[in-house]
Amino acid sequence: MNCKPYIAGALKQLEDEYNIQILFAADAGSRSYGWASVNSDFDVHVIYLRKPIYYITIQEKQKTIEKTYYIDIPRNLLTSVVAVDQPEQVNVEVNISAFDIKHALLLFSKTNPAIMHMLNSPVVYINKDEYFNSKLHELCTLNASRRTLCSSMMGIIKVNFNKYITTEAKSTTPRTTIRLKAYLYIMHHLLFVHKIYKETVDLSPDQFEIVKVIKSGKLIEYKKRIIPYDTPFPNLEIISLMNAAQPHLDIYKKMMNLLQEKKKSTEQDPVVPRDRLLELYFLLLYKKLNEFSYYLPRVPEISLDELDTLFHRVLNIDESIGQ
Repeated sequence: MNCKPYIAGALKQLEDEYNIQILFAADAGSRSYGWASVNSDFDVHVIYLRKPIYYITIQEKQKTIEKTYYIDIPRNLLTSVVAVDQPEQVNVEVNISAFDIKHALLLFSKTNPAIMHMLNSPVVYINKDEYFNSKLHELCTLNASRRTLCSSMMGIIKVNFNKYITTEAKSTTPRTTIRLKAYLYIMHHLLFVHKIYKETVDLSPDQFEIVKVIKSGKLIEYKKRIIPYDTPFPNLEIISLMNAAQPHLDIYKKMMNLLQEKKKSTEQDPVVPRDRLLELYFLLLYKKLNEFSYYLPRVPEISLDELDTLFHRVLNIDESIGQ
């Protein structure tokens, strides 16, 4: 179901309205994760640039653009189930978060989760400069900080778990339902970190070294990777993460049921019955991965010199000027 021409139309509006050129645009919401329903918004992240003269200033300039458009898309492009009495067009919300290239590259150097997710999204709407995109993927693979990204994801998981699952400990009324999206985001982020975990622990003896540290009076041993990474960050798509994790069949079926419920839902924020077994699985996996992310090695930020060179190339600036 190809909605890309319709999203491209909204992105063209953004270019015309702000006099920018979009280099890269990808989905960063439910469509990139693989659980969109007919009423799901489009969440699009963008990297854009302006004319070179815009950057030759000592003034602080606009770094981001937030814009929402509403567009009509044929219902049969959003769902395979179309009832006779339903309108042929669906008016959908397109939320665009756009990053100026200079700001995006600085965030990229710090392994910013929003930028990393954009680059690894399976749903790409615009890719105007193949070299720019491939260079960022190369730097992401070799130099981006798995520790930074995993720590950020684990922090989000903790907030969601405390907000939507453990809050009933303070309530006299046990919660019998829970937001479906809360389950899905906890599940997705855990499996995303688990994929990085597997890339670190599933190594042959010549690819890692054992590091020993004392934590809270206990001796902790963990594997430290000593070879460069040869794959980028995991794809965001939830099914691929589930298949990589290979949970117990009963847990896998519960996960699939959540995805199916979300895809067929016509509500903006559906709820489902609480599943204690699934919550226990999430909690145990969280404890395992939280310790893992804590001991991932710190790495230097991605070279700003390399990103400067890429920035100048995109702007067609001769680097010999001023030397």
